[in-house]
Amino acid sequence: QFTLSTNDPDANDAIVYEITQNALRSDGNEAFVIVGDQLQATAVLDYEATSSYALTVKATDAAGHSIESRFSIGVSNVNEQPSNILLTNNRVLESAALGELIGVLSATDPDADDSHRYYLGDASGLPIALDGNNLYLTGPIDFETQASYSVTVHAVDLAGADFAKALTIFI
Repeated sequence: QFTLSTNDPDANDAIVYEITQNALRSDGNEAFVIVGDQLQATAVLDYEATSSYALTVKATDAAGHSIESRFSIGVSNVNEQPSNILLTNNRVLESAALGELIGVLSATDPDADDSHRYYLGDASGLPIALDGNNLYLTGPIDFETQASYSVTVHAVDLAGADFAKALTIFI
């Protein structure tokens, strides 16, 4: 939110502000509105969608005199946490060898250039280990005892934002 002001030689003149050329958000809707003398965003601005906006504001005094100014508004980038965790394979054979690669983890993150580290939460008794983003089998498994396991995996981005997801591993 920004407060608009205009220098007018008539000190007590009421000024009416209007947007004559509005910037559009990535969804095609107008990015800003004016309420009184306040320029307000119509939604949360997202750097990844649009890093800056250009708009024109017209100020008109009581006598009908007006002036237009063009503004450029930059959006600061803030870290967003990862939004999903994917596993390339969620099935492991009962006869799989110890140390066999089950699958590779990856994270979806609104911050395109972010990298992630992974750690295991609850593995529900499934004998697994992580090495980087590779998920390995570390012990024997038996389909007749348990046909699937729910494993909680965390992805942490460079800024420390943590996202957890329960993944199902089928035997």
